[in-house]
Amino acid sequence: MRRREFVADGSAKSWEAAVEGASVRVRHGRIGTEGRAQVKELGSAEAALAQFGKLVAEKEREG
Repeated sequence: MRRREFVADGSAKSWEAAVEGASVRVRHGRIGTEGRAQVKELGSAEAALAQFGKLVAEKEREG
């Protein structure tokens, strides 16, 4: 699981992603809340790991 938090200028947001078998679960929202969760079903565990890597790389580029 990867988790990122952003706190600045009155904003407090979180983002996390995890691989669960052949699916990728992403949750985002304000810190201290449940946030919104999305699950993307993929064809295989390898495809899920590739998608997870892509999502993490995108977040790291954004900062």
